Order: sequence, then structure tokens, then C-alpha cells
Amino acid sequence: NCLADVIAPEATAILQKRGLEFGYEGKLGAQFWGDLDPSYVTCKAGKHQSPVNFDDLQVFTAKKPHTLDWKAQVRNGNFTHNGHTIQVNVPADSGFTLSTGGKDGYVLKQFHFHTPSEHHLEERAYDMEAHFVHVNAENQIAVFGVWFEVSDRPSRFLDSVLSSGVPKKDHPVTVAQVDFDSLKRDLANVTEFFSYSGSLTTPPCTEGVQWTVANIRLPFSIEQKNLIQSVMPFNSRFT
Repeated sequence: NCLADVIAPEATAILQKRGLEFGYEGKLGAQFWGDLDPSYVTCKAGKHQSPVNFDDLQVFTAKKPHTLDWKAQVRNGNFTHNGHTIQVNVPADSGFTLSTGGKDGYVLKQFHFHTPSEHHLEERAYDMEAHFVHVNAENQIAVFGVWFEVSDRPSRFLDSVLSSGVPKKDHPVTVAQVDFDSLKRDLANVTEFFSYSGSLTTPPCTEGVQWTVANIRLPFSIEQKNLIQSVMPFNSRFT
């Protein structure tokens, strides 16, 4: 997975476009994405595609390949359902940044969820995966991933995200305050991460995305899982 980390300069537009129809099952499923539109050809022809299964831990594991500068909260996030995921768009002045791969200044643009997880650990998928998508001034993309697993303890972070309910397709809601402080505390003691250069996990599957996945399973409740899956039952690309 050694790949130059320069990607198409239209990175931000790529994240927002995705106007062509695709899905996760049947004839619109991931195995057919590369044939749905010429702009999706990388989904089948790419050499460094995401997600991956972290089986060769010596290849992927790093002690701390990144620096997160996340604030205590996001205010007035735009929570939307785009037909493929539910996603919180972060205001441009949030001040949330990520440094990774020797580069600084990746700014958090949005975060979204996949059920079940897209990345696997030794062939195992987890109940959910959150992707925190950052873009720098050179329009390069870095994603920080976190696994979630059902527990008897709800996630305070997810409680705040879901405080206004889950959005229906094309009917966004405003989340007044997302509690990142509790998420930061949960991640504070993580010492092992998986880091590699891959791709977007949805069309157009653009490569050159710098990935960091924390080796932790954060708890969330079955009620939180059911609420999320009430509008997003399955949206995971296979490894």
C-alpha cells in the first residue's frame, strides 16, 4: 500500500458530488460500481482500494501516525441523509484538524457512518464504523476511522449526534452541539492504529486517501444502533 498521497485536485468536489446512483446490493452493489459510470472505473481497476482487512498487522500497525486537534464540540452541524449514509457536515470554522503522513492542516469536513464496519480486523467486521473525513489546502483527503460495537453502555458522542433524531433522505436536520469531548476521552488511551494509503470507499473510489483506523471498539447501545439502522440498514463495501 505504498502510494503517492497526491490525489485529484477536485477532492472536495468529489466528496460532495456522488450524484450518480449506486447502492450496496443487487445490480447497484459494490461489485458493479466500476461499470455503472465511466467516472467510477477506479472502483474496479484501482490498485489501492479501501476498505481492507487488517490481517498482516506488521504492515499496517503504527504507534501514532497522526496528530488530532479536535475541539470539545461541533456546533450547528448539518445532519443529512444522502441516500448512502447519514452524515454530519461540519462548519468551515470549526477548527478541527488532523496531521498525518507528514502533512499538516487537514481540516474536518464531515463525518458519517457505515453499518457494519467496512474495515475488518483479522476477517472480523464490527457493528459500525465512523469515518471522519479531513481535506487539506492541496485538496488531499485523510480519513480517521473508529469502530463501534454494541454494548450495554450508550455512546455520549452518538447521543449528541442523534439528539435531533435521524434525518430522512434529503431532509437534513441541524445538530446544535456534537459532543466530541467524550469521543476524545474514549480515544485518549489508544496506542495502536492502522495506517495505509487507500481510497474513498464509495464511488468514484478515488485513490490516494490517507487512512488511519484506531484499534479500539467503542461502545454504543442497541437502541442507538437500531435508530441509525432504521434509516441506514446496510451500507458497507466489502474488503
